[in-house]
Amino acid sequence: MEKEKLRLKTMQAMVAIIALTILESIALLKGLDGVLFSFVVAVISGLGGYNIKKIKDLYGKG
Repeated sequence: MEKEKLRLKTMQAMVAIIALTILESIALLKGLDGVLFSFVVAVISGLGGYNIKKIKDLYGKG
């Protein structure tokens, strides 16, 4: 059950990362400020780091 919840959260984060990447690409193509780029990088890093920690904790325990 715990692994299913983790899998769902991982999928949600992956979709969020893809959506943010697409939005950021459009923003850069439109010539928006680099501050937006920094914010998106921070969000993507936060999502990735959170999920990596959860996966590591789950599978690291054996």
